[in-house]
Amino acid sequence: MTYDVPSVRDGRFFRLDDHLTRRESSCAKMRFKLPPSLRSRAKLKRTLIKMVARSGIRDAFVQIMITRGLVGIRERVAQGKFLSRRAEQ
Repeated sequence: MTYDVPSVRDGRFFRLDDHLTRRESSCAKMRFKLPPSLRSRAKLKRTLIKMVARSGIRDAFVQIMITRGLVGIRERVAQGKFLSRRAEQ
């Protein structure tokens, strides 16, 4: 499993590109073979920004987590699933 938690202040991510670079590095170190839906930095960035904007939450922490799932500990191919959940204040 790898995860990163960028912060959002006044509706804007703080140093999101740094967090995405760290995510890519962590996935490479874990030897994750990401599906195309999770490989595109630009698409993930757009999705995260849109998600925060739609939530209406101005100050938050957004957890980005990637796991191998439930398929067994030696499986290295990630399934392309995107889940989002809003925490109520």
